[in-house]
Amino acid sequence: MIFSFRAKTPQSQTFSFAEEIIATRVESCRDGKIDSLKTLQVQRLDALTMQLQNCNLKICCQVSPPFVEEDCMDGIEMSMISIMRERMQFLPEIICTNMTRGEVENGEPSDLLAELKARRCDLLIGSFFPDNDLEDFGESVTYLADSYTWFAPLADYTAPWKSLLIIFYTSTWALLIFSLIWTGMMWFVLGKYSFRENHHHRLFILCLLNAWQVLLGISANNRPRFTPLRIIFLSLALYGLNIATIYTSKLIIVFTHPSFDDQIDSMEKILKSGLPFGGRTEYLDWFRNDEDQVILDRFNTSVNFQPNVASLKRVEDRKQILLANRMFVLSNNYNSRIYGFPENVFSNPMEIITTKGFPLMLDFNNIINTLKDCGILNKLCNDFMYKITILLHIRNHQSNIESDTVLTVNHLQGAFIILMYGYLISILMFTFEIIRQRWF
Repeated sequence: MIFSFRAKTPQSQTFSFAEEIIATRVESCRDGKIDSLKTLQVQRLDALTMQLQNCNLKICCQVSPPFVEEDCMDGIEMSMISIMRERMQFLPEIICTNMTRGEVENGEPSDLLAELKARRCDLLIGSFFPDNDLEDFGESVTYLADSYTWFAPLADYTAPWKSLLIIFYTSTWALLIFSLIWTGMMWFVLGKYSFRENHHHRLFILCLLNAWQVLLGISANNRPRFTPLRIIFLSLALYGLNIATIYTSKLIIVFTHPSFDDQIDSMEKILKSGLPFGGRTEYLDWFRNDEDQVILDRFNTSVNFQPNVASLKRVEDRKQILLANRMFVLSNNYNSRIYGFPENVFSNPMEIITTKGFPLMLDFNNIINTLKDCGILNKLCNDFMYKITILLHIRNHQSNIESDTVLTVNHLQGAFIILMYGYLISILMFTFEIIRQRWF
């Protein structure tokens, strides 16, 4: 058997409520399936709500995609309001605004809270989170959830020519150079004290060049004739083959999937970067403590730091860093063009804000609880996530297939730089030898 309950029922004619569970049989379950589930959900909504007979309700909507879209006609919360309107039969008067929620200072609210107090609004929606400062206002039960984090400019790609170096750690490069010098010394020692070897194996510079050639996979002109040096030669050839294979395979990955320079991904890096940072006024409460006093002093709440497309563009242009909710950034095309910190600054559910003692709050709460129990709110949120993330990933994957990685001069800068330095050093050494032979 399936039972329903009403968690809050009035004790008297006042607005005080007591926790009282009233069980009512609403449907039965057969073979693990609920009979007429859709009908059951509709009956549940009809049983818990009152009809307002086309009374007007002024709803102030703060633009906050994807919960309230720019036109205040679409969005996850707007869909929830539409369900409430159908159930309660009221006429919504939508007031669309970019005004912030506001704060309560010295008992006086500001922005949308002031509009609510002045009765120019009956409800406030727009991904508002529960706040202890709203004790003089009415708050619905919570629903859905969102997280807030810092969004910083995306780091530039590492210069392609640096790919020749960043494949190995500095310590790895040092070990490779040491092994080359050590092999050249071994070649020199064995060649010098082996009386049957060619005299070319008794010059250290030639031994070093031979070792370098074998390490790069190039055949050496002065190959050893006897066993001691041949063992060194074969060992070095196998060693160089492994190193060249690993280096080349990794180089292909680095060229096709280039790395990034140092990314701003912590609060310490934000402070060191010198970029202005900020967000909405109500976010200031998260930093009112001794540890975050520096953040609070530099936190910017001007119009340039309100969550909108223009502020995301400024983040992409490396002009500022923004504190915003993840769902807002996810609903824009800037999701892959700016960097969101993996750690959340704050995570919260959402609520509807009304005046204190709003008479319809119980009915609103009942509808919201029913929508949560039936999974309708989760369905609305999952539809958004599918539309934004899955389809966007498919489009990006298709665009990546169409645009193959083409090597440019930038990718070969390292090779050209090495060649240029080789020319320069050769000319300098040639000039030095001519001066020495002519004047000394």
